[in-house]
Amino acid sequence: MVFEIEYILKKLYKVDISSRIILLTSLISSSYINTQIESGREILLEILTIYKSKNLALTDCFLIATAKRFGYEVFTFDKDLLKVSN
Repeated sequence: MVFEIEYILKKLYKVDISSRIILLTSLISSSYINTQIESGREILLEILTIYKSKNLALTDCFLIATAKRFGYEVFTFDKDLLKVSN
């Protein structure tokens, strides 16, 4: 759901990245939102932290945050993503 909301805010409404991060952080931090895994909320907030500091797509930030959280290595042909993830 977070990825879809970010996409709509970016593409349809042309919301800048700073405002998208604020809106998504508020949404994720809301007590009305539940995640399927225990650490889901923390991972989503970590994704936004990476998103704010790097020039990457939100899905790339997801890969980095998940790999970091669970001790995985990111495999990709994207050279920019490799520089950031390792």
